[in-house]
Amino acid sequence: LQFCELYVQDAQRYGIKPEVAFAQMVHETNFLKFTGDVKVGQFNFAGLGATGGGNPGNSFATVQEGIRAHIQHLYCYACKDAVPYGDQIVDPRWNYVTRGSAPTVELLSLRWATSVAYGEKVMGHVNGILVCPTTMTATFGMDILDAPAINELPTQEPMPESSVIPESGVEPTPEPSAEPT
Repeated sequence: LQFCELYVQDAQRYGIKPEVAFAQMVHETNFLKFTGDVKVGQFNFAGLGATGGGNPGNSFATVQEGIRAHIQHLYCYACKDAVPYGDQIVDPRWNYVTRGSAPTVELLSLRWATSVAYGEKVMGHVNGILVCPTTMTATFGMDILDAPAINELPTQEPMPESSVIPESGVEPTPEPSAEPT
């Protein structure tokens, strides 16, 4: 999968609005230029553990793990639910967050980062993403979680094999029923 597809896939799995996660990544990495303390080889797309003054923060083994850690950390701030069934927590800062303390982007200010304008800056990127293909813009108080919230989704039972769409994205043609309709 490509980078953007990984972001969308993980964000949707956790009920996070992909545009919020992607906008935050754009802000934290300066459009993937990594001009701050975090360097590209760390696969840390959210500045996790980077507190300034040369502290590079956490590192992740793969791009996918770095994206998952970002999504999980954002999820911590957005709600109090457990991770989806079968997922392992890869966010090393999971236990340092007051769960559900920032259900909107603006409330990430002074929580995710020390800036009072942090949420506003991320929202600027969200609006930049949303106005590209359409004229839609986000408003103050934009929720981080997409509807339905993850706690409304089944998380205890894995999906039956027959309901999984293959990687090709094309659902298999069902076999004809032996019973008349």
